[in-house]
Amino acid sequence: MSRVDEQIQLKGVPVEIHRDSGATLDGYGDKTPNWAKVADEYAIIQMPRRNLSRDKTEAGVFDTSTRAGFFTSDSVVQERDLVVIGFAKLSVESLTTITGAEGEVSHIEAVLRKLEEG
Repeated sequence: MSRVDEQIQLKGVPVEIHRDSGATLDGYGDKTPNWAKVADEYAIIQMPRRNLSRDKTEAGVFDTSTRAGFFTSDSVVQERDLVVIGFAKLSVESLTTITGAEGEVSHIEAVLRKLEEG
């Protein structure tokens, strides 16, 4: 377990990871994701800094509709997953595995986009 993993376990919030288990058709014949929960984990979720309209990290570029997610090195999170925190739903736009000085996986950074409730 890396030092970053320890911080995520101590300071992170509980999140649910959901994955599309295969689209289904709605009443209009349109494809709708069928989300299934695959894991309960801890993650640190942060908004971009207020004084910047855009913020760049290893995982990508952030704006006001995105969040930075920090997951442990053994997380099951994948791109296109759904991260649920309470009532908030965030889609995983991109992931970057961060390695330490000796090549070991330190943690996973994600660009998360807040989904609008419809």
